[in-house]
Amino acid sequence: NRLFLASEDQKTVEVFDLRTGERVHRIKGFSQPLTMAFLPESDRLIVTDGGEANAVELVDCKEYKIMSTLKLGSGVDHGVYNPVNKYFYVENGGGPDGKTHVLTIIDTESLKQAGEVAGLPGSSNEGMVIDRQGKRLYVNLTGTDEVGVIDLSTRQLIARWPLPDVHVAHAIALDELNHRLFTATRKPPQFIVFNTDTGKAVTILPCVGMNSDMSLDVARKR
Repeated sequence: NRLFLASEDQKTVEVFDLRTGERVHRIKGFSQPLTMAFLPESDRLIVTDGGEANAVELVDCKEYKIMSTLKLGSGVDHGVYNPVNKYFYVENGGGPDGKTHVLTIIDTESLKQAGEVAGLPGSSNEGMVIDRQGKRLYVNLTGTDEVGVIDLSTRQLIARWPLPDVHVAHAIALDELNHRLFTATRKPPQFIVFNTDTGKAVTILPCVGMNSDMSLDVARKR
């Protein structure tokens, strides 16, 4: 019954009661809150904090305060949570040549680094999504105009699906039942559907230009 919203300009995470629509809390102390995941077992929130912080913050959702901080390398931005192994994968550490970057793997129970996925092509990535079994991570590799597929057991990039003459992919969503992956680009604004069995684009449609996120409505197939 709560909605957590990263307010980058205000440097806060806003908390809303979904039953009333009212804002009930404002969590302060961030430099640039970006992406987050709620941890229901501990009633905590893990947040990527970019800007000057370049860290991951763990928030107590009873007191609504930052309880601990894990500093990372430069370029902290997107993160995705795997509820199967309780790891949080955070983009950071673009190489000095701008050709590679990493995903730092964080154990959400201890807030300590548990490893990394190194050598990802390009200086950064955007949206990420993990399958329900927690085995594969799909990521928009914006620097190389590809969708990357990562095996989470080996922590290796196992496939690279090129985008069809479009650039700057941001939003991403996964439809496992129908073997489809959706991604959206900004230059030009296109909505692209991939077949996850073949890694090939099967449909391309126009979409809004300044896209950032999207989600799949399974019940309505939208």
